Amino acid sequence: MYVSAVVMTGVTSAWFHADLMYYQQKLDESFETVSVVVLLHWGLAALEGKQGFARAFNLIILHCIMIIPAIWWFSEVLCEVHLIGVALSAAFVLSKAVDRNDDSRLRVAHQLAVVGAIGGFSLWLVDFFGCKAIIHGVVVPALGFNPQLHAWWHLCTAVSLAAAGFLVVGLSKKQIVTQQKSE
Repeated sequence: MYVSAVVMTGVTSAWFHADLMYYQQKLDESFETVSVVVLLHWGLAALEGKQGFARAFNLIILHCIMIIPAIWWFSEVLCEVHLIGVALSAAFVLSKAVDRNDDSRLRVAHQLAVVGAIGGFSLWLVDFFGCKAIIHGVVVPALGFNPQLHAWWHLCTAVSLAAAGFLVVGLSKKQIVTQQKSE
C-alpha cells in the first residue's frame, strides 16, 4: 500500500507539474496524504504488536475516506495543515517504535526521514511564500540562475519517503520475527 501511494504521488505530481491544473493538484495531494497516513498507522501498529497490524489496514482506509474528500472540497490549506499534523505524529510514533527495537539501521532511517521532511518542508515554504521575490527580486539576478527550490523540495521529500519506507518495512519484519519466536 505504501509503495503504491508513493509511486502514485510521483506520477500525479509529475502530471500536476506538467500543466498546473486543479484536478491534478488534488490527486497529487491525495496520494501524498495516503503515503503519510500509512506511515502513521504502520508506526502505531509497530507499537501495538500483532493486534495493531491487524487493525492498521482498516484504520488507514477509514482515515483516507474521511480526509480525502475534505482535501478536494474544503479549504485550500487543509491538505498542508493535515499533512503537517500527520507527519509530526508519524515521526513521533516511528521514533517510539525505533526506540523499542534498538536497531541502528532503523534509527538512521528515521533520522534521514525526519531531516529530509524538515529540509523539504523548509524549501517548500520558502518557495511557496517567496517565489516571486526569488525569481523577480534579488536571488535570481544575484545568482544568475533560478535555484529551483521546488525541485529540491521534491528531492528531499523523495529521500524522506524512501527512508520512511525502509523504516516501516524494517519495523514490520522485526515484528514478524518477534511473533515467530514467541509462538
